[in-house]
Amino acid sequence: MFPNQFSASLWGDEAFSAVLSQKPLWEMIRIVSRDTSPPLYYLSEHFWFKIFGNSELAIRSLSFIFHLGTALILFLLAKMLWDKKTALWAAILGFLNPFLFTYAFEGRMYALLALTTTLSFYGYFQAFFGKQKYRFKWKLFYAVTAALALYSHHFAIFAIFVQGIGVLALFINKILKEKLSPVKTFFTLAWPFFLTLFFYIPWLPSLYYQIMLVKGGFWLGKPDFKDLLELTRKFLVGAQTYQLKSLVLTLTILAVLCRRWQLKNMVDKILLFWFLAPLVLTWLISQMTQSIFFDRYMLFAIPATALILVSRRRIFISPLIISLLIVIFIGIDWQYFTHPTKGPFRQLVASVKQEQKPTDALINWNSAAHHLWETKYYGLIAPIYSPGGPLPFFVGTSQMTQDDVVYLPPQNQRIGVITSGPAEEVKLNGYYQSELKQFDGLKVIWLTQNH
Repeated sequence: MFPNQFSASLWGDEAFSAVLSQKPLWEMIRIVSRDTSPPLYYLSEHFWFKIFGNSELAIRSLSFIFHLGTALILFLLAKMLWDKKTALWAAILGFLNPFLFTYAFEGRMYALLALTTTLSFYGYFQAFFGKQKYRFKWKLFYAVTAALALYSHHFAIFAIFVQGIGVLALFINKILKEKLSPVKTFFTLAWPFFLTLFFYIPWLPSLYYQIMLVKGGFWLGKPDFKDLLELTRKFLVGAQTYQLKSLVLTLTILAVLCRRWQLKNMVDKILLFWFLAPLVLTWLISQMTQSIFFDRYMLFAIPATALILVSRRRIFISPLIISLLIVIFIGIDWQYFTHPTKGPFRQLVASVKQEQKPTDALINWNSAAHHLWETKYYGLIAPIYSPGGPLPFFVGTSQMTQDDVVYLPPQNQRIGVITSGPAEEVKLNGYYQSELKQFDGLKVIWLTQNH
């Protein structure tokens, strides 16, 4: 079969998730509570593995199903707000968005985050802008889906913030213009948010612990204004490099300008806020404290762009622009799908297993990145060599055991070093490089003792 994203080797964070999701349920939750993310994705993957196994295909299929679910919810949401034709446009454009499509095959929680957040907005619009007689049911639905979004990723709080601002505007309108009772109106509008908080209470101690870990030092640098503009561009046209990127950006801006905006309409305001608020708020927070500005953490804002671009269309120009975007996005996504860029770790492991002798040792060289979780997932024992002492906190540290890091090199006659860094930095006293095998950016360097 031709190379494709479903069969691509796992990379570090994906392998971390896969290794963790194979552990017993309560041990898995205990480890997740000391990491940087909530547990819903790991729970989903844990039970998915029990049915479909833990192959790369199974892992990537789960995320792809989440991505399909996001497109389906976009269809339902657009149909509820406008009509079936708009709904079909929204589902197609959301499915094909190059940035979202990239993470449709990622064995992490990002496609789940997009799904649960979009689902919460569907419940939100139904609950607060839908038919009156169904409001209670939809408010309950909203509370549940908002909680699921929070259990997918902490950044879902920014989506709930947007939703809360919309409800606050409704509250002000009802007490000032409709002269309703403030107390009764507040309770009627706010109880789904309190119910969401109630559902999230079990995870609050872990959230506090995780926030303290991140405040103690995280790997993200402070973004400047160019980073904010670049992230906006990425979400609209994708992160890939392709010749038509400027054209796609121009078409997108043109579609936004041609839209029949109704900014007095709450739906338009909320859609715009859904897209812009997470980006701007995380950027501002990152100026004042530890940076949290990272593109994939905010991809749940992208579905709003699909709804904005396809709704309130002008008769001729808007369908033409949307059709051009869809055709270009199909080409971009097909190129991405058929040209995996992740390192071929599976081939590296096959080579190591073929060459490794019983007396050989393996280590992961702690360069710009290590590959501990890939080696664990693919069945190699190769601890991280860290001569400088304990490793700093980062994603995955919580799952490490004392056997996963060594501070002194093994004394075997031959040592296999796994790295993606420069070969010349791999040096151990008393050893010389006897063989180097390269798999794209990945390397296995065999060191042999001097005689």
